Amino acid sequence: MKRLVLLPLAILLFGCLPETPRKQIVVRSEATIKVVPDVFRLNTELRARGETRDEVIKAISEKLNRVTSELPKLEGLEKSELDPSEMRLEPVYDRQCRSERYNDDACPVAGYIAEIEIEVEGSPAEEAGNALSLLSDLGVAEVYLDEYFIRDLSKVYDAAQEKAFENAKDKAERLAEMAGTALAGVIKIQMKEYEDDNIFYGGLAVTTISSESTDLLRSPKNELNITPAPMKIQREITVTFEIE
Repeated sequence: MKRLVLLPLAILLFGCLPETPRKQIVVRSEATIKVVPDVFRLNTELRARGETRDEVIKAISEKLNRVTSELPKLEGLEKSELDPSEMRLEPVYDRQCRSERYNDDACPVAGYIAEIEIEVEGSPAEEAGNALSLLSDLGVAEVYLDEYFIRDLSKVYDAAQEKAFENAKDKAERLAEMAGTALAGVIKIQMKEYEDDNIFYGGLAVTTISSESTDLLRSPKNELNITPAPMKIQREITVTFEIE
């Protein structure tokens, strides 16, 4: 009876034996690629002053229409988006009265001021300077270059990750060769987590100013050629290779 009990127990224990661990090499690698931004973002502000509300609204409306109709005509600009994000209409009080009193309601209204903030996105990024200059020609109160960025980073990330994997594979092959063996396959791939988003400030590489212009409707009076510096996109990868 004891033999009948021990035999199934021996079979059960044999099934629980741990698998022979696979020989492996763990390699960490990174890759950095440089990519020129394809989009620029400008922030600009329109202002208008007048004695009455109607006069100010008409003036600011004319400026807005001029900017939205003329900027897309800029030579070399392939795509543009204008977003009037905020508008303000405020009374302007008599200065002498305001200096003597703390309550504006007790002072006569000397006029009105209207302001509209506009965010401008355009491509290619190389046209940022001319877009800024043309906006100045069109009478905006303030305009500045906010940033450059890459609209779609998925392909850039893929390219950086592929390069990082190739670097890891080359390193693993050299290590395996030094150990007198060879790679047999990939066991695991781990990507480092990044918290970056779709916007990366690119900086400026070259800035030149020219006073020549051939078409005032589509070119600024003063050409401002700004070249965005390439952005560095980095990816890190850890690969576990099986070796023979």
